[in-house]
Amino acid sequence: MSIPSPGTLFNLTVPHGPVPAQQGSSVVLPCQLHPRLNAAPFHVHWYRSDDVETTVLLYEVQKIQEASADPQYRGRASLVGDLEKGDVSLKLENLTLADRGGYVCFVKSDVWYERASMSVTMKDATGLVSVRSWLLVSPSKSEWISCSVHLSDEEMRESRLLPQSTRPQTETPDTSGVWKAAFVTTLVLALLGLGLLFLSYRKGQDFKSTYAYVSS
Repeated sequence: MSIPSPGTLFNLTVPHGPVPAQQGSSVVLPCQLHPRLNAAPFHVHWYRSDDVETTVLLYEVQKIQEASADPQYRGRASLVGDLEKGDVSLKLENLTLADRGGYVCFVKSDVWYERASMSVTMKDATGLVSVRSWLLVSPSKSEWISCSVHLSDEEMRESRLLPQSTRPQTETPDTSGVWKAAFVTTLVLALLGLGLLFLSYRKGQDFKSTYAYVSS
């Protein structure tokens, strides 16, 4: 079998669907040259698809250029494939939620270049819903309180509650503090309800998967 010369044109093979990962773990983003040329003398650039300036890893002049990487990826990104066999796969460690989204694998030889895109999807390692921020707003004309939680980029759960309140018929003292406390309590209960709903949903999906496996 003849070995392709470095001047041969090539394509990049990457996953067709999103690459699943978990927060706090590591993930490998596969990227393979076809035919399997020796990529050691090539220029390899991994960056975020939404911002070419956000360099995840840069390999050129046959070494990784640590100083060129974005600070958030320094020490966390590496090439794990065999460059001499055309494998320029990227490994990311200590994943955070900010690592979700699209990535681009760019490879350039002396006569040709190609780029390919892929994405990373993630949920919390426990599979439960977590709330990172909330905002208390003043009462509006609507008496309903709505709470929405995004479980993933495509999935959302919403809960609506109608809190019961009573007002004196005569004097109307300032009850804004009481109303805010009731709002916060109601919000927490709504979030707990959404978490339990999602947990039961996940358990139902796991049961369906297990049942399908046993049936087959």
